[in-house]
Amino acid sequence: LLCCLIAFAATAAHADTIHVPADHLTIQAGIDAAVNGDEVVVADGTWTGPGNTNLDFGGRLITLRSASGDPTLCIIDGGGYGGERGFHFHSGETDQAIVEGITIQDCHSYLEGGGMLIDGSSPTVINCIFTGNTASYGGGMCNNNNSSTRATSSSFRSNAVTAHGGGRENNNNSEPNVTDCTLRRNTAGY
Repeated sequence: LLCCLIAFAATAAHADTIHVPADHLTIQAGIDAAVNGDEVVVADGTWTGPGNTNLDFGGRLITLRSASGDPTLCIIDGGGYGGERGFHFHSGETDQAIVEGITIQDCHSYLEGGGMLIDGSSPTVINCIFTGNTASYGGGMCNNNNSSTRATSSSFRSNAVTAHGGGRENNNNSEPNVTDCTLRRNTAGY
């Protein structure tokens, strides 16, 4: 029993790095293989289709980042199709759930959060670009139901909605923290 406890403690203290596509073919498969504290590193390129959109951390407190750190080189592309959102945080993720150095583009939701929907969670977004995303509310990002997302050094540009919140929508007691971010050319119906 002592050997098992020591092995478990060593495993819990050691963070792994999971590489996509070297270790797992899709971004979601890499996320699903991760445990708290792990890092999922995504190779530069354009990622689209099943397993690469509608990404869900499922409550994991992990870092998902591009290999180069340059968001213009690592792109999650929804293809402009209905229902292809970039990310959905809805499992109580805290600021230790991190997305870094990625572009989220041409994603679409019929309701909220084309690029990213955050519902009752508070992830951290660093050096990301949200562009060309569409929704009814929150084209680039929608913070909903007590979400306190931290967004740093990120850009929200050319996102569009039919209602309000072209670049970002914050509602239902959400208090996001935005630092050194740029919002340009976003449009809204209201």
